[in-house]
Parts: sequence; structure tokens; C-alpha cells
Amino acid sequence: MSSSNWIRWGGRAAILGGALWAIDWILFIIGHSLTHVNQGREVLGLRPDAWDHLSVIPLGLIAVGLVAVQSRQAVRTGWPGKDGYAVSLVGLALWTVANLLRLPPGGILVFAIGMVLFGVGTLRAAALPRWSRGIPLILGVLLVPGFVLTFPGLVLSFEFADAIGAFGLAGLFTHIAQGLGWVLLGYTLWSEKGRPVRQPMRVR
Repeated sequence: MSSSNWIRWGGRAAILGGALWAIDWILFIIGHSLTHVNQGREVLGLRPDAWDHLSVIPLGLIAVGLVAVQSRQAVRTGWPGKDGYAVSLVGLALWTVANLLRLPPGGILVFAIGMVLFGVGTLRAAALPRWSRGIPLILGVLLVPGFVLTFPGLVLSFEFADAIGAFGLAGLFTHIAQGLGWVLLGYTLWSEKGRPVRQPMRVR
């Protein structure tokens, strides 16, 4: 498979992963509740814990999309992009393991830091269409307040957070925004048929 075809397939993975990411959280929160208390309601025959476990599917597809974005940009991202790319993959791996083992999802913050660095590298590379270059940075920045508000006790008290539905509302906003962002990034990769992949400059 040529590099351009691989990148387009990675774009498809990102589109599917982004859509499933948003849908999975919506179904999860319908069964869970807007508060931190799990109501355990079944949605389409599955309880919230099962929907949480299924989130590893979109996370895996997002990882494929991330690899495709980095392949599209090649070495032009500089150290922020390269380091951010590696940190983002580690964050996704930690997030996936946490979801499977029902552990605190600290990988979210790792992924957020990685995406901020990766986003800086993406802006520097200028390999993607102008309208989409800022998406990785925006996604990384949005994850931080989303993480803080989703977990009562970090900033808001449990009582106040539950009174305003911070867990569910912040989670919905964050996951839908992330999903939409990855759908757009995936579309960018998928629609660039025939464009050459940036290659590293030779040093004599």
C-alpha cells in the first residue's frame, strides 16, 4: 500500500473513530446519569460499564488516525510534533488500559499534553489545509477543562458538581467536541487524494 493510500485509510479510521467516540459517550451518559452516581440503566441492552469498555474501539481508531496525521506531516513538525505524537500515543494507551481495568483515566491528561505539543507541531508543519491545522491544538486544550469538570472534587465540590450535572455535561461537550474534531481531521486526510506526502529534506 502506498503512503498516500495508507494516509487516506487512516483518515477513514479517524472519521469512524470520532463518530463512535461521540456516540459511545452519549449512550454511556444516558445509562449513567449527569451526576457522578452510576444509575446503571441499560441502553440498547448494555449497561454504562459496558459502553465504557467499548470506548476502546474508537480510541484505537483515533490512534490509527493520529499515526496517519503524523505520516502526512512527516518530519516538518519539529520536536514539538514528534514528542507530542509519542506522548499522545502513550496517553491513548493509558486511557485504553484504564477503561478496560476500571482505573482512574489519568491517560486523558497525558493525551491532552501530547495533543497540545502535537498541535504546535502541526501548525509549524503547515502540511494540512489551513482550515484544519489548528484542530489538534484545540482538541488538546479542550481536554483539560473537560477532565477537571468531569471529575467532581478536583475543582468543584461533589454537591455543586452534581447539582449542575457537571460530570455528564462536561463529558458530553468534551467527547462530542473530540469526536467532531477527529471526524474533521479524518476528512482532511481522506479528501487529499493524490497529494504528495511531505518527505524529509536531505542534508548534504
